Amino acid sequence: MRRGAGAGLALLAAAALAGCGPPAPRELKIAQSVSAVTLDPHRHDNLMTHSALGHLYEALVAFDADMQVTPALAASWENPAETAWRFTLRDGVRFHDGRALQAADAAASLERARGETSQLRYHLAGVLRVRALDAGTVEVVTRGPQPDLLNRLVFVPVVPRDAPAEITAPVGTGPFRFVSGRPGEELSVERFDHHWGTAPAFERVRVLAIADPARRAAAIVGGEADLVAQFPPEHWQRARAQAAQETLARRSLSVLMLGLRANEGSPFRDPRLREAVELAVDREALVAGALAGLGAPLDQLVPPEVAGHARQLPRLRRDPGRARALVEEAGFPQGLDVALRVSAMLEPAGREVARELAGVGFRASVEVLPTREFFDRWHAPGPTLLLFAYSAPTGDARSLLDPLVRAPRGGFGEFNAFAYESPRLEALLDRAGTEVDRGARRLLLEEAAAVLREDRPLIPLAQRMELYARRQGLAWTPRLDRMVRAQDVGR
Repeated sequence: MRRGAGAGLALLAAAALAGCGPPAPRELKIAQSVSAVTLDPHRHDNLMTHSALGHLYEALVAFDADMQVTPALAASWENPAETAWRFTLRDGVRFHDGRALQAADAAASLERARGETSQLRYHLAGVLRVRALDAGTVEVVTRGPQPDLLNRLVFVPVVPRDAPAEITAPVGTGPFRFVSGRPGEELSVERFDHHWGTAPAFERVRVLAIADPARRAAAIVGGEADLVAQFPPEHWQRARAQAAQETLARRSLSVLMLGLRANEGSPFRDPRLREAVELAVDREALVAGALAGLGAPLDQLVPPEVAGHARQLPRLRRDPGRARALVEEAGFPQGLDVALRVSAMLEPAGREVARELAGVGFRASVEVLPTREFFDRWHAPGPTLLLFAYSAPTGDARSLLDPLVRAPRGGFGEFNAFAYESPRLEALLDRAGTEVDRGARRLLLEEAAAVLREDRPLIPLAQRMELYARRQGLAWTPRLDRMVRAQDVGR
């Protein structure tokens, strides 16, 4: 026995006798389908990236687990006028490089997030100007009343005022500091001992990129991970019987939908073909099969939990006979070939949708891409159909509709790859954005839902359950906003 080993064994034995057992692991391993598509917090609008970078960066305000707005870097705020917001920064906040947070950093971050390279511009499209009033106060002035501004600011992290044009070595104020990592690959962070909040339970965290669903499903049992996000539904029933892990599910705001590219030359410029797609898919069968029963059929883009869900909108009924007739009326009596692109994590749903479409005359070839490549090629020429999931991250319909179906200008339409533009819809969403009366705002958003039902740039299919697994002994509960971060995990 090497020198000193006996004393170490004695200590372990004493700890066991005291009921303490061996020391708990100091490292937490979180598995996702991709770690982060970028290390720059303003150059994405991607759930998994929000989760991964949420260890490093913070915003003026935050959501709690049920999406209620709470103070974060701003200790408080007030409205001296209906278009003015003044945020008082929390005392004692430091960046990971040791510098004290000041209002100039917050103001510069908001301006950076409004810039041309930012994918968060739509959150700040209603902002007229931002300025630091003094070292501890930042003012945001909006073009008109903006009742959902706080919810939007949750998604705008603060970085140092001299941050480079593209951040590759993150410096934030979060509870963990950057150690290593590159976009799409493993992200390694360690506890930041000068963080203003409660110290996390773990000293080190690794966010793993495990794209293969089978490997991700086996990550806890195989000792590769402690917590798994985006747990594959096709492995869910088996996982529930495995003693090494606990499975958790929560109904989310995530909507599975088909995007129809209607650019020049696309068959989906014809509204009859868009309606045929809408009528072709059996939403109940899709949920029961590809989603393993872990979801709910949905026939409008805004789910029931989100402000702007149109309860009076007529229910959609599947009608494959009518769908086939529409395909023929559009000039395709023998059917037509279309291409469907889907990310790897949604491949089972993509295969099922392709099968349903084939039944009414759409011969859909399925292209499956790794998750990061799927989003990297979002605007690239190619397939006329995109199957993807998107949510209303702020809990309000506009945060789903502004990036997806508005014209790409003025900070809106960042993810509108569907050649869709509707002046009527634009006017409704503009009015809803400044309407402070909840009843009037609800009517505007319900009218917007009716416009989208008529135009069909996107075909809603299902509201998903968000699935997770955790190692036995971990204390963690799924959040409504779907963030998976080590600071929320106990042991």
